[in-house]
Amino acid sequence: MAKYEVCSTSIVLGKKRNIYKKQGSTKQYIKSKGRMMQLKKYKALKAAKSAKSAKSAKSVKSTSTKTTKRVKRPSVKRATKPKPVMGWF
Repeated sequence: MAKYEVCSTSIVLGKKRNIYKKQGSTKQYIKSKGRMMQLKKYKALKAAKSAKSAKSAKSVKSTSTKTTKRVKRPSVKRATKPKPVMGWF
């Protein structure tokens, strides 16, 4: 297994993250979900995921803006139990 070394700390997509490098390589890696992933691929993955969620949120928002009239139902009075009398009167 390749050995990774912390090369720097930087802000990646709004979070402070450690940047790693493999021995004998110039590529940058980041630890994500317990695995090492290339920083370039990590950014692309997160950008695609956020674009997908934004697209789905937009479609949900457009379908949920339809308004319907609410009909007010007449209130029905329900029979209630008599309250128990406390003490000796």
